[in-house]
Amino acid sequence: MAQVDASGNVFVAGFTASTDLDSQSNAGNTDVFVMKFDSDGAHQWTILRGGPGDEFAYGLQVDASGNVFVAGYTASTDLDNQSNAGDFDVFVMKFDSDGAHQWTILRGDSGDDFANGLQARCATTPSDVVLDVKFFDRVDEEAALSFTIGRPLILW
Repeated sequence: MAQVDASGNVFVAGFTASTDLDSQSNAGNTDVFVMKFDSDGAHQWTILRGGPGDEFAYGLQVDASGNVFVAGYTASTDLDNQSNAGDFDVFVMKFDSDGAHQWTILRGDSGDDFANGLQARCATTPSDVVLDVKFFDRVDEEAALSFTIGRPLILW
């Protein structure tokens, strides 16, 4: 996945089983990566994030301030000090424009939950960005997770 911000910077997210991506160690089997390239294509930074199991990124959004949001799912029993409720749980991560991790939200039930997209609905200020994550559970029932960045209330 890739997104371009207003300055022409390119952000790329995905997942890797590499044990050494841009000199960063993998925490588990498969970890999420986020990369930033400037408008000329020069590599700015790479972030590799994960737990002891598998993480898969399937959604990427960049807001007006250059904050990066990544959605996906994890099989790790501990991702950013949060416990997994089932086999796979949905996560949303936020990174600032310099790649510093800001927070991770982990949600799910006792079954499999898979995030398959992320959409930011921008309001008048960056702190009012609303993120919508669509995900499916084991029996393909669609659900949604929606929250406002300035008010981290999670709605099901």
